Amino acid sequence: MKTTLPHRSRFTALAALAATTLLALPTPSWAGVQDKTPIPVTEPEKPSIFHVLFQNQISNYYITPRGLIVEDEGLVWQPLLLLFADLYKGDGWLNNVKLTLGTWNSIHTKKSSNPNTTTPYWNEFDFIAGLSTTVFKDWTLSATYLLFVSPVDDYEPPSNLELQISYTDHFLEGLTPGIGKGSINPYAKLFLELEDKATVSSTDSSFNFEVGFVPKFTFDFYPVSLEIPTFITFPGNGFYSENGVPGLISTGLKATVPLKFIPKEYGSWSVYGGLQYYHIYNDGIATGNTFLPSQSTNRDPVQFYGGITLFF
Repeated sequence: MKTTLPHRSRFTALAALAATTLLALPTPSWAGVQDKTPIPVTEPEKPSIFHVLFQNQISNYYITPRGLIVEDEGLVWQPLLLLFADLYKGDGWLNNVKLTLGTWNSIHTKKSSNPNTTTPYWNEFDFIAGLSTTVFKDWTLSATYLLFVSPVDDYEPPSNLELQISYTDHFLEGLTPGIGKGSINPYAKLFLELEDKATVSSTDSSFNFEVGFVPKFTFDFYPVSLEIPTFITFPGNGFYSENGVPGLISTGLKATVPLKFIPKEYGSWSVYGGLQYYHIYNDGIATGNTFLPSQSTNRDPVQFYGGITLFF
């Protein structure tokens, strides 16, 4: 019941400036004898095509991007592990092709009510496999397969396909010189149920369409970035028990601070925290939530979360 978005990787590779500078320097001499010993040149290491992202998050809710309130009591631990492989990089119209494999878990302090489960606190395990490509530097197209597994045996594992297009814009760059820069980052996402339902209160396989943007701001005077993830969903006929009604609208605020005191050879570390507000429009979502273990009737939940991220 979790999509991932997951979503953008970042890396910079240092070139061989030091080696070039050494070659340009005159060779020293002692007692009138010039030292002609060749200066060794170290070839720069090629950046790895493989990267890893690990995210460790704690929250007060488990809410899916489609509005299902799976858990609203206790603490929710949701670790994410993604493995990336850069299959292609180029400077033309096609800039990058990337393969992604990963897992996402939801582990709860509240014990499952299912008396037959042997893992009463392990609510969900997701398998993630995706392929994405970046074109014209700023456009990213991705297709991600998602399999939702219930270790507590609450449902049969549904398989789903998520298609997304996103744009990394430059609309806000240059508007605040000396302060920072920003971008709006609009996107559109189509979630397709392939086999078995990813929702409740309906039996027909369907789709869910989501449009949104993630405004991001960075500042020159302090190493922090702010994001405002905002989206609205439009479920297809049969996705929930009520048709023709928008699903939900959501907005929030997230702050991320890099841990620059950790040496780069140990990867890029950062801590983050934020909140996300949801307003559930669709009565089918509200009805489905009452059938979940949370039995929630809250149509305006606020999720608080925080965590740490490692990327290398």
